[in-house]
Amino acid sequence: MNFSRIRGASGRRLSVLALGLALTTHAVDGACQANEERVGARAAAAEGARAFSEKRWDDAIDFFKRAESLVHAPPHLLYMARAQAQVGQLVEARENFLTVMHEELKPDAPQVFRNAKESAAEELKNVEARLPYVTVTLKGATPDVTLSQDGVRIPNALIGIPRPVNPGSHKFEASGKGLGGVAMVQLKEAERQKVVIELTAAGASQVGPVPAAPAPEPTPAAPQATPEPTPAGPAPAEPAGGDTGSSGGGGKGLFIGSMVGFGVGAAGLAMGTVFALGSKSASDDGNKLFKDSNCSQTGCPDQRSRIDDLDSQAKSKKTLAIVGFVVGGVGVATGVTLLVLSGSKHEGSARYEPGVRLAAGPGSLYLNGRF
Repeated sequence: MNFSRIRGASGRRLSVLALGLALTTHAVDGACQANEERVGARAAAAEGARAFSEKRWDDAIDFFKRAESLVHAPPHLLYMARAQAQVGQLVEARENFLTVMHEELKPDAPQVFRNAKESAAEELKNVEARLPYVTVTLKGATPDVTLSQDGVRIPNALIGIPRPVNPGSHKFEASGKGLGGVAMVQLKEAERQKVVIELTAAGASQVGPVPAAPAPEPTPAAPQATPEPTPAGPAPAEPAGGDTGSSGGGGKGLFIGSMVGFGVGAAGLAMGTVFALGSKSASDDGNKLFKDSNCSQTGCPDQRSRIDDLDSQAKSKKTLAIVGFVVGGVGVATGVTLLVLSGSKHEGSARYEPGVRLAAGPGSLYLNGRF
């Protein structure tokens, strides 16, 4: 059900689009358009179409921007907007869709231009449904206050009005007459938030140096996530291999180790089964959506993001299922081995106590022990 199944068809349609642009771009600005610019626009559009079909969204945006800078054509903006929607540039995608929608075409305009207008009107609905909005208000504002978002000035007329922004982290700064304030906000798709910036004398001194604040902010998060697998993996192995408390009772230790192995095996097999079922469910949902949306014929741009997400979920759960089955198999095999050894363990050989441990870290599982 992956979109690669329709890549051949979609690739052909994009090639046809590029060819259509190559044959019709002269109709936009008339015969006075420089021949070199028309040739360059066709080349850039062809590269943009190729990048789009290969899901290289940033490259597609760049190529279609270049094509549009040379020769204006609604399909340039349409495919640019589609690529921008894929990378979360929802505000830019919305504006480009609106531009295509409101394009006034001449009676002899190519059909590909008219098709672009219709597609833009339909796909705009999906982008607008995903757009987050933020409303910024000020506390203790002065008449000549200055407000900015991520370093870009916001007109004062928009203070207190919900504004569409791209998903992600944003920094708002306000200053005026020795007062200032800063606020950070994290927005998800389709989310609406209100931000209140309190203007204070202390805040005024922060407005200048604050641009450096976003850099250290992710820094604490990275070290906290990185060391987690370290204590989870190797730390339990220390006591398992030690000599303390292991004198005597070697056979008993092997028996306990075998029980631990069976427990780990059961847990791994259970986890593998759960994730395998989840993978199948996500794959079935994606296939059903692919079929119901008639993607093999239309390319289903409205459902592309959802289908890709279901494919990704199915693949991730399949990987975790395999890990679970492997861990389960190793655990069961270890349990059987230790159970057999526990019956033939000589008394004098009990210088250590075998053990098996299962530890987890972000995106990984660890099985360690001594035998």
